[in-house]
Amino acid sequence: MDDKSDVAIFISYAWGGPLEKKEWIRHHIVNSLSGKYPVFWDRDTIGFGESIDECIHKALLHRPIKVFCICDADYLRAAKIVGSGLHRELQILEKISQDDQVKIIPLIFEQGCNQDLPVPLAGRAYLNLVELHNRNLFLGNAMYVLAE
Repeated sequence: MDDKSDVAIFISYAWGGPLEKKEWIRHHIVNSLSGKYPVFWDRDTIGFGESIDECIHKALLHRPIKVFCICDADYLRAAKIVGSGLHRELQILEKISQDDQVKIIPLIFEQGCNQDLPVPLAGRAYLNLVELHNRNLFLGNAMYVLAE
């Protein structure tokens, strides 16, 4: 029997430099959720030689789905670069953003990011995790509750 939830989790983030810069996402979010939820995180989900855009598009077809957007300065910067991977991902999210089975949840990790959220994140209820992240506190439990 499969104990996985029907709800898929999609992690939207910007690399923002060297590979290890965003490895905390694996520890705090991906590992905390992957026991119960099918989690799409490009570093673990897209194989060598696969089309990145095609894999992202396919993952975002799943219903129901919760999209956790890791909003920091890297995210806001990449969102504005036309043609970047994140910009293309946000275009897909915009197309599905009105679907009742799609929940797009901005997670704020740096002060002020909630003031400049890109479409389709702007105007959505967000979770401010700035203080917890700055203190380097474990976020896995909060992510699990949010997924539920």
